[in-house]
Amino acid sequence: MKALGKVCAAMVCATLVAACGTAVPFLSDEASSSDGLPAQSPTQPPVTPPSSPAITPVPTPVGIIASLTYHQQTEPPIPVILTAVGGEAMSLRQATPVELQLGENAFALEADASVVARDARDLIVTWIGTACERGYTLTVAAGLSGVAITPAPRPGCDTGRVTFAVVLTFPSTVEPRTIALSLRRPVITDG
Repeated sequence: MKALGKVCAAMVCATLVAACGTAVPFLSDEASSSDGLPAQSPTQPPVTPPSSPAITPVPTPVGIIASLTYHQQTEPPIPVILTAVGGEAMSLRQATPVELQLGENAFALEADASVVARDARDLIVTWIGTACERGYTLTVAAGLSGVAITPAPRPGCDTGRVTFAVVLTFPSTVEPRTIALSLRRPVITDG
């Protein structure tokens, strides 16, 4: 698994430009409430729920902010890496089942990706992939103008669709309608 993470990190490093700036500290995961959504608490430090993978910060000069191991619906688990052009502060965590459903409900008729507000600071980013995925990199454009979802290179795959969803948390209010979302096609390899 570590080798796969290093491959994905190397892929990100090779594709980002040096102008990305330095890494920005991330926000911690937040505890779940009874409705399945993480609770918000301005006075208490956030707590990582046991069912949600922890954020692993990967500070580098090329803009990698965080990564996680995505466990839902995939075998084996895959890495998801968050990068930002312009040094935006944010965190990344895997969506809860309730948030996954909210993201799926936001899909347009012919779209393979969606972004929807969970609250004023949290965006649920949801996209369609396959069980053969080897990892993803989410790159947030400068000024929060867009999010590009880039799959890691993978072998050809003829399996059914899998829905992936993560939550991006920002230090201030964000508006999902102003964010362009791009799901890129995977590079298919021989093995």
